[in-house]
Amino acid sequence: MVNPKMKQSVKHVRINMVGKRFGRLVGVRLARVSDNGDARWIFQCDCGREHEANGTHVRRGNIKSCGCLNKETYASRATTHGMSHTT
Repeated sequence: MVNPKMKQSVKHVRINMVGKRFGRLVGVRLARVSDNGDARWIFQCDCGREHEANGTHVRRGNIKSCGCLNKETYASRATTHGMSHTT
């Protein structure tokens, strides 16, 4: 059991993401840092939109675009149904 009087400090290492590409996103600037130390960044998507996201999620590949990639993927999969070519 951890003694509640002992505080454990967690050092957050901030990785500069400005100018780095992750999927369709390129880092623009640091937006803010949350109370727990998570950095939120502004990214420019290849489609032209800006998107704010958690830097860790982007680096790990959990977020690859502003949402346009999911829309395109869904649209391409939903255009035909089997051999009947109906939506």
